Amino acid sequence: MSVSLRTRRALTALFAALLGALTLASVASPAAAAPATIQGDRMIMNYTDIWGAHEVGWYDYKLSLDFVNNRPSVYGSILAIQPYNGWNAVGYGSQTLVQCTNGLWSGSYYFSRCYVKAKMEKPGNVVGSISGSYKGVTFSGGYDSGSGRSYMFFTGEVTVRRDSWGSPYTVCYVYGNARCVNYMV
Repeated sequence: MSVSLRTRRALTALFAALLGALTLASVASPAAAAPATIQGDRMIMNYTDIWGAHEVGWYDYKLSLDFVNNRPSVYGSILAIQPYNGWNAVGYGSQTLVQCTNGLWSGSYYFSRCYVKAKMEKPGNVVGSISGSYKGVTFSGGYDSGSGRSYMFFTGEVTVRRDSWGSPYTVCYVYGNARCVNYMV
């Protein structure tokens, strides 16, 4: 029993298509994978003076982790800010944001650095002129007599490293518990 020429051509085309699909799947770049998203460690916004520590609020954010050209590529965004004691978050997008710089070179590996930033305001002169650090979160503040409002700036630092495909992202929080966490995503 012989197979017709038309059937042979159809089977050959089908086999070639399957082989091509398998080849593409095996050599496809992992760069096509979607970025992973993690929630960063909550940043506590407090300031200290001669009377002790004062609560201003907390800040939750997320980081999108990607690996492009054998380097980590990180972008961040705000999830929620919870102010306390009459403070309010202001300056979204310009002074209240997660700002990441990618492609930094340490001398032996590439990494990304993100600054988690918030500007907080409150009516009245409650802080004077102040600066310092509370559990790794830097703060500075003052009073604007024109608006009659006190303001505070808070900044927390996060670094992200990934050396190669298949290795974890190492996310290091410079504030809070000052810890590094490996994410295998």
